[in-house]
Amino acid sequence: MLRPLLRILVMCAGAVVAGCGAAAPQAPEPAATPVPANVIAAPMISGGTDLVATPQPSAIRADASATVVIALPGLSGGGDREPATAIPGPTVTPNAIGSATINSYRLSLLIVADPATRGQGLMYFGSLADDSGMLFVFPGDSTLSFWMRNTAIPLSIAFLDANGRILNIADMQPFDDQTFHTSAGPARYALEVNQGWFAERGITAGDQVVIELPDDLVVQ
Repeated sequence: MLRPLLRILVMCAGAVVAGCGAAAPQAPEPAATPVPANVIAAPMISGGTDLVATPQPSAIRADASATVVIALPGLSGGGDREPATAIPGPTVTPNAIGSATINSYRLSLLIVADPATRGQGLMYFGSLADDSGMLFVFPGDSTLSFWMRNTAIPLSIAFLDANGRILNIADMQPFDDQTFHTSAGPARYALEVNQGWFAERGITAGDQVVIELPDDLVVQ
C-alpha cells in the first residue's frame, strides 16, 4: 500500500506547484532607441512620443483676441498590440478645444499644451473623426521629433513654425516606435490628423495654418 500512497502524494504535490504558476520569464529590456541628432529626449509623446529640444519652460498665454469653443466629435479609445481587456483608454485630458483653418479647410482640434498632455497625445485612441486632429503647442521654438509608440491610428503630422507656416509633413504608421519624424526646422506647433488628410486636400509645406486658440490657454 505504501507505493500507491506515495505516488498519490507526489501527484498532488505536482498539481499544487502547477496551480501556483511559475513567473513568466521577464523579457529583456528593449535596447535604447537612438535619438536623432540635435534632439534632446523629453516626455514621450503620442502620435507619438515627443523628443524635443525645448528651452526652459515658461508659461505663456495665447493671443487674447483668438477665442473659440468647438465640440470635437468622434474620438474614442482603444488600439494596441495587447488583448482588448488589457488596453487602457486614452489617458490624456486636453488642455482646451480649438480649431484651425488651412486653405479654407477647417479642423476641430484637441489642444495639448503642457508636458503631461503632450507626453500622452493620441496614445491608446482607437479612432479620430475626419476633420479633427490634435494640436501640440510648445512654449518656444525647437526641433521636434515624434514617434508612434502605443498609437493605433495611422496619422499625418505637420510641423508648424511660430507663425503657423507648415515646415514639413510626414506620414506615421501605427505602433512604429523605431522611426522618428522630425521637424525641418525650429517648430512651435505639431498638428496630427488622420493619415492622408493633408495630401487629399493638396496641403503642403509652406501653406499657412490659421490657428484659433482659447484666450485663457496657458502653455508650459
